Amino acid sequence: MLWQPELITSKSGRSHLKFKLADSITSWKLAVFASDANGEIGSVEKDFTTFQPFFVDHDPPPVLTQNDEISLPVVLRNYLDKPQRVDVDMKAESWFTLLGEARQHAEVPAGDSANAIFSFRAIAAVHEGKQRVTAIGSDTSDAIERKVSVHPDGEEKVITQSQIFSNHAQFSAALPDALIPGSIHAELKIYPNFMAHVMEAIEGGLERPYGCGEQTISSTYPNLLVLRAYKAQGIQGPNAALAMHYLQTGYNRLLSYRSSEGGFTYWGKGEPNFALTAYAIQFLNDAKEFIDVDDDVISSAQVWLLQEQTKNGVWSSISKIADNGNATWYELSTTSYVTRVLAQTLTEEERKQPPSPTNLSGHLHSALGYLAQHVQETDEPYFIVNYALAASALGEQAAAAQARTRLQSLVHKRDGEAYWELQRNTPFYGWGTAGQVETTALVLRALAQDDNHANPLLFDGLRFLLHEKDRYGVWYSGQATVNVLKALIELADASEATNKGQNQTEIKVNGKTAKTITIPSGKEIANPIIVDLSQFFSPGEDHVELAGTSDAARSSAQLVSTYYVPWSASTAGKGMDEKHGDSDILHLSVHYDKTEAKIGEEIHCQVDVERIGFRGYGMMLAEIGLPPAVDVDRESLDKAIENAGWSLNHYDVLPDRLIAYVWPHYAGGATHFEFTFRPRMGEVAQTAPSLLYDYYNPEARAVVEPTKFVIH
Repeated sequence: MLWQPELITSKSGRSHLKFKLADSITSWKLAVFASDANGEIGSVEKDFTTFQPFFVDHDPPPVLTQNDEISLPVVLRNYLDKPQRVDVDMKAESWFTLLGEARQHAEVPAGDSANAIFSFRAIAAVHEGKQRVTAIGSDTSDAIERKVSVHPDGEEKVITQSQIFSNHAQFSAALPDALIPGSIHAELKIYPNFMAHVMEAIEGGLERPYGCGEQTISSTYPNLLVLRAYKAQGIQGPNAALAMHYLQTGYNRLLSYRSSEGGFTYWGKGEPNFALTAYAIQFLNDAKEFIDVDDDVISSAQVWLLQEQTKNGVWSSISKIADNGNATWYELSTTSYVTRVLAQTLTEEERKQPPSPTNLSGHLHSALGYLAQHVQETDEPYFIVNYALAASALGEQAAAAQARTRLQSLVHKRDGEAYWELQRNTPFYGWGTAGQVETTALVLRALAQDDNHANPLLFDGLRFLLHEKDRYGVWYSGQATVNVLKALIELADASEATNKGQNQTEIKVNGKTAKTITIPSGKEIANPIIVDLSQFFSPGEDHVELAGTSDAARSSAQLVSTYYVPWSASTAGKGMDEKHGDSDILHLSVHYDKTEAKIGEEIHCQVDVERIGFRGYGMMLAEIGLPPAVDVDRESLDKAIENAGWSLNHYDVLPDRLIAYVWPHYAGGATHFEFTFRPRMGEVAQTAPSLLYDYYNPEARAVVEPTKFVIH
């Protein structure tokens, strides 16, 4: 809570420091380290408690749906040695209306508590709307303010558009007439250079789930890339401390996924995974530049991988899932990925060593030899690009150049964009658009090794990558995001002009000037500039235009438009929904045993999740909507994980939903789990909508509309 790196004492060795503390009952630990002019060192630790003899507990649900009605108990705690008469007020705000009196009176006994119940209805959507309660007592008083977010009662729709531009760009968003009034939110994000995308990804990654080992690494990697950029420019950026904190936290978390054999697992249990272990080695080697990393962790993971390599150089998938009766693709994709990643972690000293069966270089050359036997047999760009990058890292430049030429012949073009079509799943189960993004980013990194910055595929490929960026500032999955960020950094010199000065840019919406902004110079490491255009948008066709100076450096921009449509106009089904895409169907069923109950009464929820079709094998996330202000029984969830085996691995409980990490191993098999929860206050309110989507390709998803609960 407090970090004071330097405090100078008087000659007598005394000093005073005042700081603010929370006024609730809380225990704190204070640690002080001191040294004198002679280098003598001392330290002390003390515990102390903050305490207020009278205070208010105000705990509204942090997330509500428009028109939810809540009977909110405000707890008055009196630790005085005498009773106190208290006047309790709830301050009026525009986002809610009170269903009873705004002021209540309570007699609170000595050493006891009493409740004041405020009933209100959420009438308007708001982000972190304030709700303040003030309690004026005869002897002492208190006030507390909380934040509540209210979303419209409908299904959220998102439109994202991106462009690379120098001095002019245009966007157009078509919003339906049937949208919920007041639900439009339009945000223009301007990126002075490609590093601004990396800066945004630090926060964007935190908006995505990160419960497994792969997600932990991927959500941490942007911080490492930012620190590397600061170091390259010899500066200590304003976000460096935060990036360092996230990097250290990610490293500490990753250690919990180690297996006893030395490899890394997805969930901290079971068998380690080849691709994940290689990914962890790469991350740890990179992280050593900025934080203390245990070298034994890296070496033991590397030793495990080399022990598991077959005599012909292959890393064969531990879980061999039939692909039309042929497991060869899993051997090729896994071996090419592991070889590429380990080859890129070789030190200069290791590169100079002649390959032998006893060193890492020898193992990798053995794997490269196996891959070379098959590289002409397939048109799968993911495999070919891994081979090209591995060959380049191992000094086999002729083979790498030949593979790059082959990749250029496999390009797909669409509206001035270039991309490479992933035909099968990656070792991290990427497929669909996320798989295209991941593969395209790798191909661009490989093509950039030709040092032909005029290659039009580089620019056209960048346009595709930026076009596919999602609303959170990342690219669908962790693997896709990290590879895109690395591609943007490596291609920055090839595609960005140096801006000698700042650029004044005018933003117009539907022909009228909304704002004029200053874009920093092209080489400056900066966060994206975010401009809220919501007030200028309305149903129908909305046009956004950016106009800057004629000699402006190349920048990029993204327009994110969100709105809500009523559930009556939604495609979501009642109780079950399915979406076809890439030969895949997802099923989600959510059933509550009762929707009317008393406060504290147990409510039972049954969930059925199913994937039909093999195409999207991999982890899915089931977000199960919960009514406001409920306590989820974690023991029931732990039991569900125990009974489900590997098909249910992990869960996170959020204020308005439960996120379950579901991993059905075979197509056509449903995953069933159950859990219970108890409401803690009266309400007539809806759950959040329930969603099921493929983590590695969020395009494939099912939506179940909210359920209304009556709690009394």
